Amino acid sequence: KIRQSDSNTVTCHRCITNYSKEMSSEQHLAMLGLVHNAQDQAENAIKGPARKNSHKRVSSMPLMQSYNALPLPCRNTTWGMGLATINSITEAGSDSRAALTPEQLLGLESLRKVLMSCAADEGVEGMVPKSLLMTAQSGDRVSAYLASEFGGVKMEEKKPGKGLAALKRSVRKITNANRFLGGLNRAVFEKKTESIAQFFPKEYMALTSTARETLQSMLSWESLKRWDFNIFELSEVCNGRPLLFIGWAILCSPHAQNAMDMANISGAKCERPGSITESEPSDCGLPKNAKKEGYNFVESFNVAPSTMCEFLRVVESEYNARNPYHNATHAADVLQTTHVLLQCGAKKFVSKSLEEYSLLVAAAVHDIQHPGKNNNYQINARTEVALRYNDTAVLENMHVSRLFSHVLGARRNIDIFNGLTEEQYSSVRACIIRTVIDTDMARHFRNMSKLKGYLAEMDGVVDPKEWKGCQNGI
Repeated sequence: KIRQSDSNTVTCHRCITNYSKEMSSEQHLAMLGLVHNAQDQAENAIKGPARKNSHKRVSSMPLMQSYNALPLPCRNTTWGMGLATINSITEAGSDSRAALTPEQLLGLESLRKVLMSCAADEGVEGMVPKSLLMTAQSGDRVSAYLASEFGGVKMEEKKPGKGLAALKRSVRKITNANRFLGGLNRAVFEKKTESIAQFFPKEYMALTSTARETLQSMLSWESLKRWDFNIFELSEVCNGRPLLFIGWAILCSPHAQNAMDMANISGAKCERPGSITESEPSDCGLPKNAKKEGYNFVESFNVAPSTMCEFLRVVESEYNARNPYHNATHAADVLQTTHVLLQCGAKKFVSKSLEEYSLLVAAAVHDIQHPGKNNNYQINARTEVALRYNDTAVLENMHVSRLFSHVLGARRNIDIFNGLTEEQYSSVRACIIRTVIDTDMARHFRNMSKLKGYLAEMDGVVDPKEWKGCQNGI
């Protein structure tokens, strides 16, 4: 047995010596494994201390261990096997790493970077941070959720831990709190207003004078640009209609801000505040053509404020108030945040005003008819919506389809795109579809990688100081 094992060892070493240039990394590691097996046979035959002339082993992390450390989508691919092989050879503290020359180690590290940069070509859903994967595979439920939801990595099921009960309690508390907020969403005063109604949501005039003054402050152009804008406070002030009011203030700017100024000034100095319209000069202290900052979509795309308000009412009704997160308050928050980013420098990367309009509308509608359960649930439960959209960006496809087929399809009186040319409408529709589809959180890490690539390309072109235009340290 000793002679046979020595013969096997010598043969393997000869193969490694003579043919190492022709062998792949996997073949090289497999040959080293045969050497180890032959040496183990010799030691078992001797049944004693190791012989003085035994060959020194070159240890490395086992290939299967490195392979199993990869995320599930990476396995059974050329990319995954190649990366696992390099990881097993360059494992910190291993003899195989110590045996490499600095040039060889640098070459392997360069090869690892090339393989990782090719991840998208092999169908890997984004490059999930290694630390996140390690904690997820160790059984951490939060890390497993993040890897699955934001990276598209399907983690192996773990038995519920002790923290499950606490998690359920937290979710229940959030749900109860949101139901309380949803209870604020009541019917408002339904009477005809005078000509000023073409600039206001009718809900605005139904509020108390104190609430209107608070809204005038919160919905001013400077306030809307604040990163720390309190969307929950706005929801309380406007009786649970945050998307209607934040959408009106942003998409109808600067007319919305001018209208609030007219209402408050006329309320103090004029007998009939509702008699003031944009087509009439104001005798209450505000010039007819007051200059204010804003997008001015009303003139640019021929959309009346009253049409925009009716559109926002329908969109807000498309959100389920019982959802603890994906509700109208969330949509209003996303819309205001998108506006902040545009005002803080992102608009310099937007080709034209029409694209700004598309992005803001997409933010308002991006989660309409959300059922409260994510894409993973829809796919695993084989729901109708998952089958309809072939398990691909299931809810996102549903949201944007709902906008054009139901919200706008049967209600021409709320068509905020009616003033666009055919070419403009096609551009807006394409931008909204692309934007909403990209809110699929399984694309998060992939989109972040793209963004980092764009920033790297523009290094030196854009001055970071130009992004400091917003308050409170965005």
